[in-house]
Amino acid sequence: MLDHNNIVRYLAVVLASYIGADKIILEEDYDRCVELSMLLPGATIIHGDGTDKELLTEEGLEKTDALVCLTGMDEENIVVALYGKAKKVSKVIAKINRISFDEILDKLDIDGFISPKTIAASNIVRYVRAMQNSAGSSNVETLHRLVNERVEALEFKVNEKSPVVGIPLKEMKTKSGVLVATIIRGNRIIIPGGNDTIEIGDSVIIVTMKKLMDLKDILNKH
Repeated sequence: MLDHNNIVRYLAVVLASYIGADKIILEEDYDRCVELSMLLPGATIIHGDGTDKELLTEEGLEKTDALVCLTGMDEENIVVALYGKAKKVSKVIAKINRISFDEILDKLDIDGFISPKTIAASNIVRYVRAMQNSAGSSNVETLHRLVNERVEALEFKVNEKSPVVGIPLKEMKTKSGVLVATIIRGNRIIIPGGNDTIEIGDSVIIVTMKKLMDLKDILNKH
C-alpha cells in the first residue's frame, strides 16, 4: 500500500541519488523526521508544518528548483503547489488521492500530479501481466497510463525468439492503434523507421489503446 509514509521513504531514496543537490524535507511527525534523517543523512530534515507560508519562505522557497507536496490532504497539496508556482519554483508536483476531478486538475498551473492509487494499480497490472507472460517471448518491464488512462505505454523486454524478431517494421502487420515508439538496444535508443527490426535482448516501448499481454500481441493475426 502506497501510503504517505511509504511515498516519503521512496522519495528519500530517490533524493539520495542526487549528489550535490541541496535537499530539504519539512515533516510534522517527529518520529518520521528521525527516520528520514537516518535514510537521508545528506539532507536537511526540519520538524515543522510544510504548509506554513512563513516556514517555506524562511527555508528559501523562492530559490528552490523543485517542490513536491506530499501531505495527506489534497487541498493542502494543491494550495502549497500553487503558492510554489506563484513564487516561481520551476518544477512543482502535488500528491492527489482523489483523481476523479482530472478536468479541473489539468487547468491548474501545476507541473504534475502523483496518485498513490494510480501508481499501485499500475504496479499490480504490470506484475500480473509479467506473471501471465513469464513463459512467453517477452516480459512487461514498465507500464504507464496516459491520456486519462485510455492509452498505455508499455516497455517489453524481448527474452527469446518471438514472431516479431527480425522483421522490418514496414513489413510487420500490426494491429490498429499500436505504435512501436522506441527500440532500446544496449546503450542505443532507436526511434524506429520502416527498415528497423526488433531483436532478442531489445527493450521495446509500445504505445497503444489495446490490452497487450505479450509483445507478440501487437501482431494482427487475421
